[in-house]
Amino acid sequence: MSPREHDRFGSTLRIRVRVPGVASATDAVCRNMSFSGMFVELESPPDRGTRVSVEILQKSATPLEAEGIVAWTRPKMPDPKFPPGMGIRFVDPSEEVRRFLEAYLSTDKSSDPPKDSSGTASSR
Repeated sequence: MSPREHDRFGSTLRIRVRVPGVASATDAVCRNMSFSGMFVELESPPDRGTRVSVEILQKSATPLEAEGIVAWTRPKMPDPKFPPGMGIRFVDPSEEVRRFLEAYLSTDKSSDPPKDSSGTASSR
């Protein structure tokens, strides 16, 4: 297994997935995201290699649209820690999407205090 190009960060963003040739879009949840892609929890993901369009549904702004390719899929498994879904690799994200990713991925989403290099909690 090769190392990831970018770190992944947990997410609960609502998204909408569109697959060419399928009449309706599917609402889903993005469970983790990086600058290069996202994992989308989805009961029946499209096949690996399928081109998809993803709308990131923001609360206070117009949805952002990103194009991607299904890089891998995970079937439903007995362990709920591993939900079914797909890894999507972004394809030529727009400047607007890149700005969103930079802002979203740079925000501290944890309530834990940051740790210093020794792993000890530091003050904010």
